[in-house]
Amino acid sequence: MVSLSHGGLPSNAWARAVNDLYDAGIVVVAASGDSFNLKVVDLATHFTVYPSAFHRVGEMQGCWGPMR
Repeated sequence: MVSLSHGGLPSNAWARAVNDLYDAGIVVVAASGDSFNLKVVDLATHFTVYPSAFHRVGEMQGCWGPMR
């Protein structure tokens, strides 16, 4: 099992890594949201980020994080 606490923008490297792990039967658990540090500001997003946004990923099962 692989556990990631950060995600990011889509890339071929993300796609290859996730597909290789999936094909090997390895579970990848990843955060669905994240923030991007743009050197000037830390920009939080409410969109699902990669690798959680890849088509191969199942439907989001819910959010168990702290309330806003």
